[in-house]
Amino acid sequence: MGRKLYHIPAWHNRVDWSIDKPPKEHEDPTVSYMRKMPPRFWQEAELFWDIVDEAFADIHVRDWTQVRIFSDTTWETSPEEETFIRNMAKQGSRHMQVVVKLLERGATLEVTEEMSLFIGKGIEEAYNVQLDARDKAIAHNINMRLQADEIGFLLLGMSHKSWERHLDVDIVVEPVLKEEHLTKCAEL
Repeated sequence: MGRKLYHIPAWHNRVDWSIDKPPKEHEDPTVSYMRKMPPRFWQEAELFWDIVDEAFADIHVRDWTQVRIFSDTTWETSPEEETFIRNMAKQGSRHMQVVVKLLERGATLEVTEEMSLFIGKGIEEAYNVQLDARDKAIAHNINMRLQADEIGFLLLGMSHKSWERHLDVDIVVEPVLKEEHLTKCAEL
């Protein structure tokens, strides 16, 4: 069977960006920018995740214990990280709700990113300036952690573009969103 990686593009919603919390005194410019997005943007994000849920329902796996979860900004696997993910899901993070669904089916959360790329950097720098370095690190972690005959799910923000070219050649990437789902997305 080889190694298979399902890709789920992540449209981070209001909860992921902490938009509904009071602004911090020295807030990162990217978060400040996201606060200015019109309500329609956030409504479309929710509709997008409804489409992802629909597409996700079409995926069938025999043994979920052979599934690994790779999710952006996951740089450790610990009970605290899992609690954080579950809390974000309860607050309404659709991204983290998918991660929790996978965990509840028996999948394993994996280290996806390298914390060293984030230390001492604001969100804007870490998400934009370091994007290619992050993508290389994400691909490296997938290459190292996804074993033969295992399935991975990669939930990664839509701005990530170069990760796939850094994957080992034996990893088959399959988008979760098929043509009919992409058509619905284009209609948003």
